[in-house]
Amino acid sequence: MTHADFLFELGTQELPPKSLTALSNALETSIVNQLRELGLTHAEVTSYATPRRLAVTINQLSSQQADRSESRRGPSVKAPEKAVEGFARSCKVSLKELAVVDTDKGQYYEFERHIKGAKTIALLADVIDKALAGLPVAKRMRWGSSRNEFVRPVQWFILSLGNELIDTQLFGLTNDHLTRGHRFHSGGQFAIQSASSYAQQLRTEGHVIVCFDERKAMIRQQISEQAIALNATAVIDEKLL
Repeated sequence: MTHADFLFELGTQELPPKSLTALSNALETSIVNQLRELGLTHAEVTSYATPRRLAVTINQLSSQQADRSESRRGPSVKAPEKAVEGFARSCKVSLKELAVVDTDKGQYYEFERHIKGAKTIALLADVIDKALAGLPVAKRMRWGSSRNEFVRPVQWFILSLGNELIDTQLFGLTNDHLTRGHRFHSGGQFAIQSASSYAQQLRTEGHVIVCFDERKAMIRQQISEQAIALNATAVIDEKLL
């Protein structure tokens, strides 16, 4: 089975600072849980959060569900013929396609259906829709003339598996490889080449550090350096970092 890297980025107007990590964690958790329920395996998962974006990358996501079989137990072999025919009709098969299996209660008819696994690319739009709908947003807002609702107006998004964009829309927007960098220091929009290059491209081309914990550590370090330069002790409020 083949695998590909997954990327989802949602670009917005400035998100509530106090909600940023909660939104990021909830988005990652929902996506991962849904993929597990769909039987899709993957490697490392990384979530990112900045004032104007939420993002998740997943390494080596299965490109297709595994094929599976589902067995449906029917009536006893001693049951009236009409009951057996009714079971076959409900399974949309002929009587010849029913098997007879031995159980503790005797012999029963059974039908085993072979189900081909769906391609992951056909499942991801629904995964993202459900993940966004379930985010812990106390109060959603509308913008423009549409009836779309989110914590802040959505301005762009990227949803891709490997090099392929998922054919879908979110909040009235069309999927694209384009992201946006720092509001003042970047040159505007630029294309993300792959999920694996996402964080580095934002850093070098967009002048954005997308890792929340890295930004926090940098701010803490800069505060400490300034305190030392002033021969002072920094009093750091974690809520403000």
